[in-house]
Amino acid sequence: MDLRGVRPAGDGRRRTAAAARLQELGADSERPVHLCVGNCPAFVLLWLAASRIGTWIVPADPSSGARELQHQAERTSPAVTFIAAEHADAAAGLSVPVILLEQTADDLRAHHRWLVTLPLFHENAQFYCFASAIATGASVALTSSFSASRWVDDASELRATHASLFAAPIRMILSKQADRIAAAEELRLALTHVWFAQNLSHAHYEAFARLCGVRPRQLYGMTETTAVVTCQPQGGEAPDSIGPVVPGRRIRIDLLAETEAAGAEAGHESSEAPAAATRSTEDRPGLLQVYGRRGVELFREYLDAPEVTRRAFASDAEQEEGDDLPEVLFTTGDLVTSDASGVLRFAGRSDDIIKVAGENVSLAEVEAVLAEAPGVLEVAVVSEADPIRDAVPVAHVVAQDPARPPSEEELTRYAAERLPKAARPRRWTWLETLPRTSVGKIRRHALRQ
Repeated sequence: MDLRGVRPAGDGRRRTAAAARLQELGADSERPVHLCVGNCPAFVLLWLAASRIGTWIVPADPSSGARELQHQAERTSPAVTFIAAEHADAAAGLSVPVILLEQTADDLRAHHRWLVTLPLFHENAQFYCFASAIATGASVALTSSFSASRWVDDASELRATHASLFAAPIRMILSKQADRIAAAEELRLALTHVWFAQNLSHAHYEAFARLCGVRPRQLYGMTETTAVVTCQPQGGEAPDSIGPVVPGRRIRIDLLAETEAAGAEAGHESSEAPAAATRSTEDRPGLLQVYGRRGVELFREYLDAPEVTRRAFASDAEQEEGDDLPEVLFTTGDLVTSDASGVLRFAGRSDDIIKVAGENVSLAEVEAVLAEAPGVLEVAVVSEADPIRDAVPVAHVVAQDPARPPSEEELTRYAAERLPKAARPRRWTWLETLPRTSVGKIRRHALRQ
């Protein structure tokens, strides 16, 4: 099946042919298409072809090993697996038809506008970038992989107007572009909208805004919530907020009880209008829940995990008369605060709150403070068991200049001036890079080992 050089956005005949071939291979609503390829036109073509015939895709990291691919195939029963030719050995043990693809990104043109550098198997590239381009008729510049040293030049050469990144890739870009930033080089990018997820330090945010020529805006969403839930409006850009709830979505914040009596007032609801928030929760974080219908505004279920799915949903939302699907509440596991105008701030994951000698400590808040320390490029804070305090924070630091990292004494003094005693790291380690997943999320379990 030769898909090299395909321009999926402008070649309906190829999409039709690909859809017909998928049907011949047995793909339907029960048997999906297993995609284990990187960012390339073939991925997009097969994704759109699968949508045309009413089947679904199982997008996988192209670097997955044989055991992981076998596990995916056993759980999803695909009709066919498409895999990059250079990883052919990993598919040797699969019992389904396997089609090898030669990946290529040779059809990039300067008239494309969305700059997509994140992996296509992740929902950020699928939902936020490609889906919006398809809906509005916009174009896409797809790079085969993310390159911190090439990102600015790619954005310039391709005349990209929109981009979307996580905080970690942004910090990598800043590290690679330090000379340009220091020289105040005028890049003249065509970017008009840059979205990012996960908080940045103020210094990193301002440096990236200067590099892009536009102030980036943070948004919030999850694979489970499909589309965006909150985002910063124009004029409300900031490095550390996720903005108000977007029109058409509703949330509830269940406050974390500080005493038994606090449970009586746990929870407040915010509708589309920020002014509809009943009161500020800025003094206390709460658990973010999102309203929606399963399979429409929210995901339907976790595959083969009915108990995990049951715990994720609550059914106390009211159903509109005539609705085929009841509205439910999805518990995100994320902690947020809300100010009086309805602007939300991410306060960490519910499992990021640890008890240190009886005091609650948010590891995300500790990270946010330490990320501003002089000489720190990025930092991850995890918990470590302690025989006296139950648990203590431990900081893993990546220096801006590996040849001259900040000393333990400097960081300890910095933390003492800005953090309560319970929140100060009891141990510091220095790393060249933080262990990350393929989409840039920190692999915290690896830091705890």
